[in-house]
Amino acid sequence: MYSPGIQEQQIAGFRCEYVFIRVTIDFPDPLFRELKAEAGRRGESLENVIRNAVEIEIRKEQSKAVRRVSFPLLPSREPGTLNLTNADTEDLLA
Repeated sequence: MYSPGIQEQQIAGFRCEYVFIRVTIDFPDPLFRELKAEAGRRGESLENVIRNAVEIEIRKEQSKAVRRVSFPLLPSREPGTLNLTNADTEDLLA
């Protein structure tokens, strides 16, 4: 069950809407006590501690998904061809 809330702000002449959704999460009692204790240690609300943890986890997954590579992955003396022996592969992976 959720209930949305909308908050509007003017930023640099643009109208921005932030949509807040209230959710219910069931935590095991030991984890909930640990969350409350952590919020107390930080001097933050339980809501902020949970929101920050979710944001960190999502950003961590997003940063893993966006990985750019440059080509060629393996250098070649003759571009367009690559003749590797097992020894060459071992050297490249070392």
